[in-house]
Amino acid sequence: MGTAQFMARRILLQDLQMTTGNIVHEVSHDVESFIWVLSYCVMRNLYLRASQRSAPKEVRDQSHAIRYLLRQTFGQTITKAIAPKGKVGLMA
Repeated sequence: MGTAQFMARRILLQDLQMTTGNIVHEVSHDVESFIWVLSYCVMRNLYLRASQRSAPKEVRDQSHAIRYLLRQTFGQTITKAIAPKGKVGLMA
């Protein structure tokens, strides 16, 4: 297993028993997980920079939207809460 926020969609769905059978771990699952981790790092960094007082006003105005997106995408820690709202919607 791994951290649910960064798991590949197929593995996450299997964990929720939304699909049947065993999933063979593939390189594509690792790549997808890497993309989720990278996305989190980029979004977190973007939010931190946008929320600084030294950031231009246009950028600071976007910090709430970035924070909302960050929380919606990565804010859940329970597998059941991640699949329906997060990855399934983003990766469908």
